[in-house]
Amino acid sequence: MLGFIVKHLGRTYKIGSLREQVSVIALINTHYFCIEGGCSDPFICSFQKLREGLEFEIEVTEFDDPSDPISEKNQIIEIDPEYRQMASDPDFGLDYKLEMFRRLESILKKDH
Repeated sequence: MLGFIVKHLGRTYKIGSLREQVSVIALINTHYFCIEGGCSDPFICSFQKLREGLEFEIEVTEFDDPSDPISEKNQIIEIDPEYRQMASDPDFGLDYKLEMFRRLESILKKDH
């Protein structure tokens, strides 16, 4: 099957399916980095505090069998301790929300 191979921290995730499409999505926010990959079943999920030097290798290639998807028995969700601490802070994201509010407020004031 054709799919994605994602390598991170010495682990290899083979993301593929013969029945349906698969995807790998990477998101960079002002505070964090997230990568998720899979189809109806997730194969990789990693949340990291945004910083230089994060390394993920993604390749489109042919392989025989995919990795085991994430499940109760195969809990391979990676949550960086720094991300966990940052996300548990009650003020997390308030600066971004305030900035968005001010932008929207200025747009609304221009319309009136």
